[in-house]
Amino acid sequence: MNMPIVKRVEIAFWDFLIQTLSENQRVRDLVRQTYRITHHPSLRRVTGLLAVTALSGLISGAILGVLTTVLR
Repeated sequence: MNMPIVKRVEIAFWDFLIQTLSENQRVRDLVRQTYRITHHPSLRRVTGLLAVTALSGLISGAILGVLTTVLR
């Protein structure tokens, strides 16, 4: 075949995924539960708040680290 490597990898990925979802009940259940969790409105809100909190902590820690290094 004369197709780019990216397309070949994508086709191989989808072939594997479709076969796995067709044959394995546990994988189907895992995908179903993950979909339900990620699309739950209150859980999305909590996840967003956690992300904002983590990011603000990371940024403030980096700023304090730079300040303590500069002020020494």
